Amino acid sequence: DEAFAVEQLAEVFLPKTEIPGAKDVRAIAFLDAFISDIMKPADQDKFRLGLNHWIKKFEVRIDKSIAYATAEDFKADLKSYFDISKERQTEIKELLNTIEPGEETEEYFIYSFLFKVKNLAMLGFYASEEIGENVLSYLPIPENYQGCIPVEQIGNAWSL
Repeated sequence: DEAFAVEQLAEVFLPKTEIPGAKDVRAIAFLDAFISDIMKPADQDKFRLGLNHWIKKFEVRIDKSIAYATAEDFKADLKSYFDISKERQTEIKELLNTIEPGEETEEYFIYSFLFKVKNLAMLGFYASEEIGENVLSYLPIPENYQGCIPVEQIGNAWSL
């Protein structure tokens, strides 16, 4: 259930359009490897705690097990967390940036989890070979450097 939930969230953040989505470039595999191999155990615990809090609220909201949730259920749920007023956005930023260890709330863990999934999914997405070579501009052998050129001439963002 946890892996399914994180994969669905990554796909909502980075859906397939005219370019591949998070599932297509296996961003979830990157996310999983990052969490298990790079994150400190305390951060892994915080991530899992946020995931579990989020799943409980999600299942109450949709009134079914997460295993039976649809893509639309995930989209609607994320909208409830991110389609918020500027004042609420400011409150969330303050909550995430100023809270002291031991004073974390359920809301803190959920938002921390959601932002981590989004950031890691994007990192895995843009670091993938498919996106780096076929979506972004890519030169396997770099040419000469051209500084100070108009943005209109640049075209795509460049893969590094």
